[in-house]
Amino acid sequence: MIMSSKPIPKTRKSIKTKIKEEEPSLTKIMRFIGWIYLILIVGIMGLIVFEVIKNHDLFDGEGILESIKSEISIYKLGLALLFGVSAGVFFGMSDIIKENPERKKELFISSVLTEFLVSIILILGISFANPIPW
Repeated sequence: MIMSSKPIPKTRKSIKTKIKEEEPSLTKIMRFIGWIYLILIVGIMGLIVFEVIKNHDLFDGEGILESIKSEISIYKLGLALLFGVSAGVFFGMSDIIKENPERKKELFISSVLTEFLVSIILILGISFANPIPW
């Protein structure tokens, strides 16, 4: 018979507290999502710079800024705005939830609704910027 060094929890309450201590914090998850969005912004900006280097001669008198302006499309700008706002929302909400843990559920729902509204506004903005040519 193998004896474990940890005592076996005997009550239902001790099992719940053990599970609660082991589950990851919502603030850590929200910070991780914020970092993912920041990495996506850097990826989009890197894509724009790569396309500028690939498609334009930077020293032909046109200039670097004009080359970058010619490569930025409304779709790339929309994605960069979406990722930037999302990163800001997730970082901000994680700090607010860390300060007010008793309002965790209410603040999480607020952040999800904010993400939804920002996404809808950006989708409508992109669709009105480039109408369907019928």
